[in-house]
Amino acid sequence: MPQSTEHPLLEEISMARQPVYDRRLGVVGYELLYRGSQSNGAELGASDSARAILNALVGFGISELAGDKPAFINLSEELIASGQVELLPKKSVVLEVLETVPATPAIIETLRGLRSAGYRIAVDDFIAGAGRDELLSVADIVKIDVLAHETSSLLARQVRLCRAPGRQLLAEKVEDYKALRLCRGLGFDLFQGYFLCQPDVMRGREVRANRATLLNLLQKLQDPNVSYSDLEQIVTRDVGLAHRLLRFIRSAQLGLDAPIATIRQALLFLGVRRVAALGCLMAMADKGNKPSHLLRLAVERAKMCELLAAAAHEVMPERFFTTGLFSILDAVMDVPMEEVLKDLPLEEEIKESLMGTNAESPLYLALQCVRNHEKGDFEHARFRELSEHEISSAYRTAIAWAAETNLEAAA
Repeated sequence: MPQSTEHPLLEEISMARQPVYDRRLGVVGYELLYRGSQSNGAELGASDSARAILNALVGFGISELAGDKPAFINLSEELIASGQVELLPKKSVVLEVLETVPATPAIIETLRGLRSAGYRIAVDDFIAGAGRDELLSVADIVKIDVLAHETSSLLARQVRLCRAPGRQLLAEKVEDYKALRLCRGLGFDLFQGYFLCQPDVMRGREVRANRATLLNLLQKLQDPNVSYSDLEQIVTRDVGLAHRLLRFIRSAQLGLDAPIATIRQALLFLGVRRVAALGCLMAMADKGNKPSHLLRLAVERAKMCELLAAAAHEVMPERFFTTGLFSILDAVMDVPMEEVLKDLPLEEEIKESLMGTNAESPLYLALQCVRNHEKGDFEHARFRELSEHEISSAYRTAIAWAAETNLEAAA
């Protein structure tokens, strides 16, 4: 995955989006595909399938990609078997089983369970009689490649074999008006193809997660006695990982009742099972990027904010940690802080402190103290009634604490 030359903690991400049309040529959904930044061709390996889901959930957000229409998400065999599919919101997606997925008993059982749980299943590039007929038993939508059939009679035969009450047939690779008219006449319900619309590529950026921290998290999650304190200690060392957790909460439509103030609250809300699934998904999509010095800066700033709050006997020092951790996101993403925060489920006071719109907040005052100390403006590096020695001690402790994580060497 290419990284930004200006911001080494930032990844350039892209998704292709192709509309799905009904018989009246109204858009009823969008198929989402991961695209490498240098290519418009489909890349459908296990890693790319995982990256497509990760981009949809935490990169762009499903609603940004598909609006109020369902998003067709391509699934590899590995991803179906992994259990990570359940991270996707049922009402907002159609699970599209790729043509490379075999109709094994294990796959059929997994898909049947997903369907029973409320997911809709589409089967891609299906040909009746080619060894995957068992997939029809779990298919809500069957996609048939128009160009794969040499004559209209062969295509009509596929329609007859695949048609069933409650099941929709989708004609893909509809290249011209003649093909569209033929498919309508054969009784297809849905349509895709370059004649209707070529895929458009949407580009964006996201904050990278430290690969070493992610692997540490996955290792810890193998412990059946893992505690939320254990998970918190890992996640709070990585602004990219913490940012992705919050983006996932916002995008996955999990019914958050109150905004998040601390990383622990985010972990408790998600639960160990979802955190593990999201961690595995990130590992599958990972391209081996190295961490940045900016990651260490975020952790140092977060820890110093927390130490200042504790020394000043502020309530919930963890809120100060959260404020410090996310304080570099505007610089990393090269957009105003208001834009970074608009979709994150953070507590309002934290957002105001990060945007600088609540100068009375202790969160803002602690962050300003840290910023002034970083640039050597010790005269204005003040927080509450703390002495210069206490503030300098907090800085030194934060530097040492961040160094212990060995962020730069652990790529």
